[in-house]
Amino acid sequence: MFQKLHPEITITWDTAFASEEDFRTHVDQYSEQFSLRLMTGDVGDIILLSGYGLDTSAVLGTDVLLGLDDYLENCSSLSDLNTDILDPLRDSSGTLRALPLALNPPYLIYNKTLADSLGLDWDPQQLTWSEILDLGSQWQADGKDLTLFGVMNSSYVDTLVSDMILVNLDDFQNADSARELAPLFETAKTLIGGQNFYRIPEAQFWWSPGFWDNTLFTPGTGGADYENLFYNISCAERDNNVDLALIPIPVGEDGSFRQSNADCFGISSRSEHADAAWEFLQFALSGDGFVGDLYDSAYALWNRTADQQRYAAVDDHGIPLEPETYQEYRALCDLPASRFWEPTGWIDGVWDPILSYLKDQKTLSDALDTAAENWSRQTAS
Repeated sequence: MFQKLHPEITITWDTAFASEEDFRTHVDQYSEQFSLRLMTGDVGDIILLSGYGLDTSAVLGTDVLLGLDDYLENCSSLSDLNTDILDPLRDSSGTLRALPLALNPPYLIYNKTLADSLGLDWDPQQLTWSEILDLGSQWQADGKDLTLFGVMNSSYVDTLVSDMILVNLDDFQNADSARELAPLFETAKTLIGGQNFYRIPEAQFWWSPGFWDNTLFTPGTGGADYENLFYNISCAERDNNVDLALIPIPVGEDGSFRQSNADCFGISSRSEHADAAWEFLQFALSGDGFVGDLYDSAYALWNRTADQQRYAAVDDHGIPLEPETYQEYRALCDLPASRFWEPTGWIDGVWDPILSYLKDQKTLSDALDTAAENWSRQTAS
């Protein structure tokens, strides 16, 4: 549609590899090749920053991307965009270097019925991992048949631990702040082996009857695939006689750091067609940018009106609309995040040492010190 409106502009896709098979064969080379091309200016006009090892924070610390503040100020869709979430895409001087066309915030599905019956007085929008794990520890001490997380298979445990590390990743930049996380990981290790942390219910799926018996949370799946999300929420509430809500994953122990995900696009500072590139991005941000649901259904659109239209289209497919659930999901999208990506090197540098502790292969102090040494070196490079 964009090219029908702008026949004077030609769009050429540059995928860096000749085919998807070629990409999959040489995926380990992608980050190095793309970083080199980006720094030398051997790229197109519009650049997708997300995925496959490109350290977005490092890119934002250079001048390879054009400042977008003036363009955004005059964007035709500005009133439909929540500009409060853009801080992660600004450089140290405050200049905006990229835009999140699509959002995929991680979330938990929360059993409000069980929470109310337990008299929990916390704020589910601002939980920390310590608060959640301390509750599980109390259940463990009291011998209660209650579970923090119902999961569909054991791989979700890794996801939960990953989330726990990512929101506290900045604390691994020095050994002292990393050691302050010791109580968190001690509690996690004590709980992870028992049913008070997680269980795999006989009801395999979180929308199946019986899944939510004595279970407080499950990790969200499917992102903004509204058809499945709304249908499954309806089934889960009906068949389990519970009231569920979508809530953010916990913040860092400092109470402020929040991890999210987004597909972020920028314009090369060496582009000779910057204005035309902006025309394309502006169109993509408009209500017509993703007509026909062309975008990945796991992502919500930054443009609120465009996403509302996409949500309303669910009704055309015979799926009952769930306005409350949709508003909860949009609220997740509008939460200011500290980061829209997983930093390069955190798996080897921090996850692996912590995992070694959880598997009794390292002491906690050794794991924390190793992770801090690795991460301080990674962030300094």
